[in-house]
Amino acid sequence: MIKKNIQAHPFHLVEPSPWPLTSSLALLTTTLSGVMYFNNYANGGLLLTLGLISTIFSMSLWFRDIIIEGKGIYVPSLNLTICWKLP
Repeated sequence: MIKKNIQAHPFHLVEPSPWPLTSSLALLTTTLSGVMYFNNYANGGLLLTLGLISTIFSMSLWFRDIIIEGKGIYVPSLNLTICWKLP
């Protein structure tokens, strides 16, 4: 069976990713829990730890997807536009 690379358009568009939203929510949690921790609220340290762990986790998954996407994509029109922009 021959597998063809069929695209609906000649441009390289990335797939939608949930990682920007999850990273921003993790960073919001880290910020708010940091404020709670510095002002000696209850469970501020626990929430700060959870916020930092979730930030690291979501950013590492986001970077993993970026690396996977960058390894195996070959789009001829992308190559052509890159060549046109070179001096």
